[in-house]
Amino acid sequence: MTERALVGAPPIRRVRGAIYLCYAGEALAFSAVMARIPHVQRSHGLSDQAINVLVALVPVLAVAGGCSRPG
Repeated sequence: MTERALVGAPPIRRVRGAIYLCYAGEALAFSAVMARIPHVQRSHGLSDQAINVLVALVPVLAVAGGCSRPG
């Protein structure tokens, strides 16, 4: 890689820090959703199997969203 390709590129520490913050935010949101599962189950009258399917879909959709390419 030439020096010209690196001009204007953000320092790797900032990039890593941004990625760590994204994962921390995702973990916080996931834990907040998981804490409300019993309330959601009662309020919508969902069975244990339906809750299991919904919980299993969360990481599947996260991976699918992470694999998509813009454009």
